[in-house]
Amino acid sequence: HPILKHSLPNMLGQFDALAPETLALIMQRPEFQAPSEMRLSWSAIRNLVPIIYRTIKAFLWEDLTGLVARVNEIVDEHVQTSQTRLRDVKTDVEKVHVIINLIQSFYRVVLKWVPYFVAGELAKRLLMKIASRWQDVIDIEALSLGLSGNMVTEMNLKIGDLADIARQSPQLIAHFNTLHDDSHMWLEEASQLADTAPFMERWNEFIAYYGARGSSEIDIMAQHWYEDPLPVLQVIASYLKKEKGAHRVQHQKLVQERVQALEKLQDQARKGMFGWVRLPFIKRLVHLMSEGSVLREHHKFMVLLILRMVKGIIKQQALDFTKAHKIRSADDIWFFTLPELLALHEGEDLYGIAEDRREQMKRYEKLSPPMVLTSEGETPVVKYQLDDAPEGALLGNAVSAGIVEGRVHVILDPQIETIQAGEILVASFTDPGWTPLFINAGGLIMEIGGIMTHGSVVAREYGIPAVVGVRDATTI
Repeated sequence: HPILKHSLPNMLGQFDALAPETLALIMQRPEFQAPSEMRLSWSAIRNLVPIIYRTIKAFLWEDLTGLVARVNEIVDEHVQTSQTRLRDVKTDVEKVHVIINLIQSFYRVVLKWVPYFVAGELAKRLLMKIASRWQDVIDIEALSLGLSGNMVTEMNLKIGDLADIARQSPQLIAHFNTLHDDSHMWLEEASQLADTAPFMERWNEFIAYYGARGSSEIDIMAQHWYEDPLPVLQVIASYLKKEKGAHRVQHQKLVQERVQALEKLQDQARKGMFGWVRLPFIKRLVHLMSEGSVLREHHKFMVLLILRMVKGIIKQQALDFTKAHKIRSADDIWFFTLPELLALHEGEDLYGIAEDRREQMKRYEKLSPPMVLTSEGETPVVKYQLDDAPEGALLGNAVSAGIVEGRVHVILDPQIETIQAGEILVASFTDPGWTPLFINAGGLIMEIGGIMTHGSVVAREYGIPAVVGVRDATTI
């Protein structure tokens, strides 16, 4: 395809630096050189044109001030509406139909702010490109640090605030030293201690809002923080070993570095014959980046809030199916599709499906998926090439500038493991459920990832040196 053959590798390169090279190997084949028969349908064009127009409008002249607050209101309103719809229907079958409808209509809500996010991301990338003419890597990365409104950043600041509130109770501080695997029992014990009411109140507020997060959080079967909050409690325990307010100090440091980098950029931009044009344009890009690019987590967060409600409904139905001997155990429910859930309600016998799929999952968990898989089953392999690399060096893609030396700590499951301050986090990948571990991390190494994957973005926001795409880093 005349457009996709260039744009697709560039896009995939944002998520794994080796992806474009891997695709290039495949695209050398004759079957890939033939003219593409792919055509956009009129329906697709009709849907795309309004989105493109809104993105251009947002980029060129729309004032995005207060955008994050407006999007937060949209998310809250949609979640409340979804909750009401699920509550108002009476039968289990009706609830499943509502769940299906909520999933199918989700994109309509997200499209209310996607053009603003795209405009913000485009502005950020253009700003970085312009800045590269005058600034070094450190200053360029600083331009996007410490931005307010990002869902993950705000969540992590609130975890630090919880630690500062916990400091008000010496008994609670001592209790954190006895943190054990049964987090709910530990919290019940904590609530009985002196002067813990302020902490428990804020804790309950935090879990009510952010409790749907967790490792592999988009998987409804996975444990989330409202089900097992141990990972968050472990992070709070780590914060208690630091100075009070250290998280706010670190965030403010990033804000100050961004302000200084922007001042340097604007000083350079106003110089020369076209400075009077260049400076307002850069200020426009900064506005778009600050207001729009921080929305990158809002769509996923809204899904998690709705899935939290959905999970409660499905778990109750699973108990009913178990009592009726339609499934072996309540956990079998996660191995059915929603249409199959309707079939169970209608009396269809699907008793053995869950066990078969459970066995399939066990086999799949032992496999390592390739980056690219052709229709013939081939898996092209490419590696980083660096002529002056020392013998035996582990090569990867630098995504956050800096140099660090420390003890590495391989984490496979952030639900049951944590790291100590200054340790270098080594993981296959990360998602927002891993973010609290970044608070103590001195550096980051990931097996997969690119410049725009979660770990890379968060590492830059926290000022943590990071290298991604280090194959087999967790098993060496």
